[in-house]
Amino acid sequence: MRRCYKLISDTIALDHYADCLGLDGTVAALERLAQAVSQDSGWSAVESAALLLHSGRCPLLAVTGSFNRESAAWMEAQAGSLESACSHLKYVDYAQAERDCIVLSEKMIDAFGRKEIKSFRYTALPRGGYIVLAMLSYALNLAPEQLTVSDDPAVPLVVVDDCSLTGIRFRQSIRNYAAGKIIFAHLYSHPALRNTVAGMEERVEACLSAADLTDWTDRADATETDVPEEVWLRRLGGMAYTVRKTDHVCFAWNEPDRMCWDSARERIIPAWHILPMEFCLKNMHMAVPAATSPVRICNLESRAEIAA
Repeated sequence: MRRCYKLISDTIALDHYADCLGLDGTVAALERLAQAVSQDSGWSAVESAALLLHSGRCPLLAVTGSFNRESAAWMEAQAGSLESACSHLKYVDYAQAERDCIVLSEKMIDAFGRKEIKSFRYTALPRGGYIVLAMLSYALNLAPEQLTVSDDPAVPLVVVDDCSLTGIRFRQSIRNYAAGKIIFAHLYSHPALRNTVAGMEERVEACLSAADLTDWTDRADATETDVPEEVWLRRLGGMAYTVRKTDHVCFAWNEPDRMCWDSARERIIPAWHILPMEFCLKNMHMAVPAATSPVRICNLESRAEIAA
């Protein structure tokens, strides 16, 4: 069935997206956002798909195509999460990440002392954690031998990541470590996540971040379609510590995966990435050549087709 879906029309969300990425106005924001979402593999299930841009007084990104029940549910889930992701985007470039690592190193020194952190071992959650650990190791002036995991339970271990949203990857990783004392250090998370990790994991001595993510769960932009946290916790099989509606923090090397709910198949699916590939190394490798892309991008004002 031929259908049309509105994806985003909120000028405040588009302006925020443009400001975060240093784009020149609404037209550039719409074009770069359309190019980013066009890279998703799910478009192969939509016949004659076209992303439509209108950048006049009432900016709009919409999609038209032939949808069956499954692809319609996929589109509804994606459309329901896109505007929020743009509204709450937080982009961290390499210079900001370096400043954040300095802040994190100072928090670690305040918590444990310079002498103690020299006795710790350090590891990272792949892949973004390796980039943070490299910068953090210079900020703390760590010895190379500290960047290995010890089999001795008496040696404290610092687990490093770029951000923690649900804590699932951390929870899975600590099963593999013998350390009796673990410190979880990362650049961004919400305080509720850190408090829950510290409260639930006996071996976690501290859970530290350089900066807080804002929690938008109970803010004015919450909608009736927002799903309660306990529902998401069940959907994730009890592996998440928390599931909050926080800033969509993204890095020059990584756009963390977001989740949305496919009502047709009753399953969690990955949400569209919203960072253009030139702003994110991870997304650069997901790019689909325009000649083979299953979705076209059309500017309704100029009637021009834009390369995906």
